[in-house]
Amino acid sequence: MEKKGPRILVADADRSIQQALKVTLSLAGYTVYPVTTGEETLRIVPLVRPDVILLALSLPDVDGKEIIQRLREWRSTPV
Repeated sequence: MEKKGPRILVADADRSIQQALKVTLSLAGYTVYPVTTGEETLRIVPLVRPDVILLALSLPDVDGKEIIQRLREWRSTPV
């Protein structure tokens, strides 16, 4: 089934936060892609091309500020 609605990538290691955001945003018509690490964030961005990225600054493998810097090298997606 094809997902619809604006795409939001939620990058947070806390699965309860991810789940709460996924439920709330999905009910509002958004398509939510949850990820738990910085490397996963960088890997999935070109695949799903999110309209917005909700990014925790403290991920287990890569600092959120570094993720933003790396994303800015090739994307201008709002974070």
